[in-house]
Amino acid sequence: MQRPGEAIIFALDGEGIISYEGKDHVIKAGENFCFAKGGMHAVKASKRFKMALLHIRIMNILTRTRFNVVSFFTFHLIWNFEIEALPYSYLIGWIAMLWVEIPLMIRISKKK
Repeated sequence: MQRPGEAIIFALDGEGIISYEGKDHVIKAGENFCFAKGGMHAVKASKRFKMALLHIRIMNILTRTRFNVVSFFTFHLIWNFEIEALPYSYLIGWIAMLWVEIPLMIRISKKK
């Protein structure tokens, strides 16, 4: 399987086998494994295996931060908001991130 962002697998319990770029890696409880963007991988349980997956998408964080900053200064400079501009700027940042994220999620789900 190929994903559009970097990811980290945390082994919580048991033992699993991670196939990454054609090579098998054994991962045990307490260990983690990092995937580069676009790397071909598969995860199998050799024994009882529980894991957590952290998917990292830097672009979305940058998108949200840009919108936070731009909207904060817009509220502050144009409408003379003081500190009360922060919640509005965060809201706009989250809306912008979802605006970027939802089409990507739809595209990935249609490929499955």
